[in-house]
Amino acid sequence: MTISTSHAIHERRKALKNHILAASSEFARTVFFLWFAFAGTQVAAMTSDSDSDSDAITAQRLLYISLSFGMSLLVVAWAFYRISGGLFNPAVTLGLCVSGTMPWLRCAFLLPAQILGGIIAATLTRLHADPSITRGLFIEMFLTALLVVTILMLAAEKHNATFLAPRGHWDATDPKEREREQEQRQE
Repeated sequence: MTISTSHAIHERRKALKNHILAASSEFARTVFFLWFAFAGTQVAAMTSDSDSDSDAITAQRLLYISLSFGMSLLVVAWAFYRISGGLFNPAVTLGLCVSGTMPWLRCAFLLPAQILGGIIAATLTRLHADPSITRGLFIEMFLTALLVVTILMLAAEKHNATFLAPRGHWDATDPKEREREQEQRQE
């Protein structure tokens, strides 16, 4: 075995290790984010005033649910974004791959981890909501599209106004890849 072959094998193993690390991080982050957010939603649903209808959506409940999702996202993003980026959602991952910002191989590792993370989080919280399937589908579709566009504009599209936005694991952990990309852009 020559030195170059040995080096190539080492680089492939390192790349595979990075993909697996990113996928496991994305799984853990998705579970934590959704679990904490769903738990906050359940707490809001369980609390009721003695004077009001227990199923009514009050401003206080809506604020509590919003803060549960927002704070959960904030804390988990800060804790994990350096490992695999701040993706959280398979639609965001797919959007980054389609736009050419993320390699397809990384997408193949992250998508199943994110989907499984969402399933595990929902199972952990045992959500028993009863919305109509059609209404839930359209709400999820439009809000997911909004999330994808927001992340593409903040994290994938570099601009002076978004210079602090992380672009994900592939930028944060592989300086050689960043150098190669910068050289290609300069040519």
